[in-house]
Amino acid sequence: MSYVDCYINSYIGTGPWATKTDRLILLRSKTYTHSEFEFEDGLSFSSSMRKDMNTGSVEGVRFKKIDYNEHPERWKKNLLILPTNIAFNIRRRAEILAALKLKYDKRAIGGFIMTGGHNPWAFYCSEVVYGIVASDLLLPVLNYKMHPAKLDLVAEKISEQLKKEAA
Repeated sequence: MSYVDCYINSYIGTGPWATKTDRLILLRSKTYTHSEFEFEDGLSFSSSMRKDMNTGSVEGVRFKKIDYNEHPERWKKNLLILPTNIAFNIRRRAEILAALKLKYDKRAIGGFIMTGGHNPWAFYCSEVVYGIVASDLLLPVLNYKMHPAKLDLVAEKISEQLKKEAA
């Protein structure tokens, strides 16, 4: 069986670079304020509120090339050693979601702090990243409260298990 290295990357939103949105998310999601799934070719997938100044793409579910080495102090990388067929399935699911041009779920950010406020046709970062990996990695279906810090904990456990299986 062949394997590829992918990552679930967690943005550390506690430094001097933190935005107002980071500080709001930190009320619930201690330390991490954004999540990205990085494929073996270096392309990342997530959902973001930020408009991409390079491509002009609007907020929402998207692919983006991110140089994680530009500011390594801002990212925690969780290695996922994935069988090639599983990485393919995850990539295909991400491509479909990006093609649908789904929006960022701004209402759900409020749901981190209080109950309610979820749009079923929009996604925030940790929700969409968890969503593309969950079925292939046999993870349970969760409600929409998968905040970035919780996803990071899940990613650590997945990483440990996949390293054992690949050895």
